[in-house]
Amino acid sequence: MAEFALLNSVDHRHVRVITERAARYGDDVMQALTFPFEFRNVQAFYPILFQQDGKGGYRPMALFGFQSRENLFLGEGGWAAGYVPAMLRRAPFHIGYQQARGAGQGEDRMRVLSLDMAHPRVARSSWRTSPTCSRPSTKASSTAGPSSPPCRNTASSKR
Repeated sequence: MAEFALLNSVDHRHVRVITERAARYGDDVMQALTFPFEFRNVQAFYPILFQQDGKGGYRPMALFGFQSRENLFLGEGGWAAGYVPAMLRRAPFHIGYQQARGAGQGEDRMRVLSLDMAHPRVARSSWRTSPTCSRPSTKASSTAGPSSPPCRNTASSKR
């Protein structure tokens, strides 16, 4: 069950999001919602189907398998296609709405970023090093500069 929390740098300073692609992180899905802005990238690797939404409309879905929890594009080495649809890449984050401070009923809402703390990609730790970087996360080494390039997760840079 989802456990959404408004994201902030104080309460979530020890939270890490695992970017590796694997079934244990929720990537074993047979389909995912897709959007027109990514149709060109999606159609290069997956069939796009239009699924009825129950309200008389249709929604575009990228198809990865033919059975529940089957993803033919997910292997031992991670995601085996050149593009991962946006709905899968965004997990465990969620953009929601919250009433703006000082606004009355029905007035301005502001967008907020939340994190699903129960998602398998969320790792809580008090590590002194980043899980994707071998050098210590000190002020000097975590600041990107000419002498210390930022740490990169090699699994996520293959996208």
